Amino acid sequence: MPRKRGEFVVQERQVEDILATFTDITARLLGIFLPLRLLARQLALPDGSRLDLLFAAGRKLLLVELKVEACRKEFIRQ
Repeated sequence: MPRKRGEFVVQERQVEDILATFTDITARLLGIFLPLRLLARQLALPDGSRLDLLFAAGRKLLLVELKVEACRKEFIRQ
């Protein structure tokens, strides 16, 4: 799809870079009030898919799957 003048495209990788680097921003976006620790990026799962980001917050694990487009049913399954 062609871009309109003045529009810019945000890539998923750019969002992932920011969330992985600035975990304080990520915590605020997720409503977490504990420090986040990044455990993995692009973690390969047994079914062959990949998890974008894996964080630890206290004793909880937070799995983050990013999309930079409108939500579709297959995203929910993922």
